[in-house]
Amino acid sequence: ATGPYTTSDSISYEPLTDLMNNILDDPPDVVMLAGPFVDMRQDEIKAGRVRLELEGDDTLLVPYEVFFAHKIAVLIEDVINEKQQRDGAFKTQFILTPSLDDAVADQVFPQPPLYDRVKGEPIIVENIPGGEGLELGTLGLQRINDELKQTKIVCLSN
Repeated sequence: ATGPYTTSDSISYEPLTDLMNNILDDPPDVVMLAGPFVDMRQDEIKAGRVRLELEGDDTLLVPYEVFFAHKIAVLIEDVINEKQQRDGAFKTQFILTPSLDDAVADQVFPQPPLYDRVKGEPIIVENIPGGEGLELGTLGLQRINDELKQTKIVCLSN
């Protein structure tokens, strides 16, 4: 899947939550999540209004990295933990790659991997640099930005 994982009017990550629920119900071998995870084009993020909800109606203004940890990393960890508790094993591999529109990634090309990694045994969560390819068996994947500045994942036959 490729981000953004928010809607244009909300940073509550409902689309990513829906995706994670589908992964819990029918786990694939590999889940590749391409950024942006914290999309700098999203109005609330662009305005610097990145807040975490606390108990009651309170919110806390946080840096982008803290927001990523609480909205993305925790969601992936919750899926891994819930599936392991339910079935005793969860063999899905998560692969994260940043976007040039990510507030939590370096704004250079090619991008280095994301700094924070979600770790869960025996699950391996990989970070690959933005703009680089990935080979999974006989399937090659390459992330490109086309002339309309849209990010696409293209499959390359080996």
